[in-house]
Amino acid sequence: MRQSASIREINRLMSTSARLYHQLAQSAGMPDAAFSMLYALADLDGICCQSDLCIVTGLPKQTVHSAVRQLQQEGLLILEKGVGRRRMVRLTEKGRQLLEEKIAPAVQAEEAAFGTLTRAEQRLLISLMHRYLAQLQLAADRM
Repeated sequence: MRQSASIREINRLMSTSARLYHQLAQSAGMPDAAFSMLYALADLDGICCQSDLCIVTGLPKQTVHSAVRQLQQEGLLILEKGVGRRRMVRLTEKGRQLLEEKIAPAVQAEEAAFGTLTRAEQRLLISLMHRYLAQLQLAADRM
């Protein structure tokens, strides 16, 4: 079954986005999962529940667990006991330094690119992405 030209273009754009973030991770010298988790931690003030990393990054639980273990071995983060069975992930000072060196430039590039859009275009882009992905999720849930 062939897709419409519009859906093919959306898929190309999504693939381009994935490639760009892979390129950013490579430029930072780290695997995609580690980059995604550090990026998420940067936005979460350097601490969050390990299960929240799955939600924020969209990565599977096992991938997050493996990446956390690797980043912990590298001294970039520590695990702390949270409430109940929850485990908190906290950046170390070394992790915070890495954020400034490797993650901050990616965030700045995103902000600069987004800043080329007018406020109305920014709101429209966000609104349409929410709507499209919500409808796609509904369809996926019915499959």
